[in-house]
Amino acid sequence: MMPLLLIHRATDDVEFEGYTIPQNTLLIACSEIGHRDKSFWQKPDQLYPEHFLDENGKLDSDKENFTPFSVGRRKCPGESFARMQLFLFTAALLHRFKLEAATTTALKSESDPATSIINRPDRFELVLRRRD
Repeated sequence: MMPLLLIHRATDDVEFEGYTIPQNTLLIACSEIGHRDKSFWQKPDQLYPEHFLDENGKLDSDKENFTPFSVGRRKCPGESFARMQLFLFTAALLHRFKLEAATTTALKSESDPATSIINRPDRFELVLRRRD
C-alpha cells in the first residue's frame, strides 16, 4: 500500500486547525498517519487481523481510519476489481496449498515504515504444501 495519496490542489484559501492553506497549494495526504494512529488501532505497528473484526468476531472492513484506496471523488476506480482479484487469488491459493513458515525464517509482525516509501513486509520465506 502506498502511504501517500494523490496530489490535490486547494481551490480556495482555507483555514485548517490554525493554519492558512492558500489557494492553489498542492496537498498530498498521508494515509499512513491514519493507519498508524495509536488512538484508533490497538497495535498499529503489527500485523494484527483483529483490527478488522467487530465485537462479534465478524469482518468489519469499513473501519473509519482504514483508507487503502483513498476516499472521496478521487477514490481508486479499480477498488472493487482489486478486492475481487485479491479474494479470488487468496481463495485459490488457500484451497490448493497449506502455507507454513519456513524453519529458516523468523516471522515478525512488526514493520518499519522508514525502510521504504511503499508499506511492505520484510522479506520472509514460506513453504507451500499441496493439499490432498
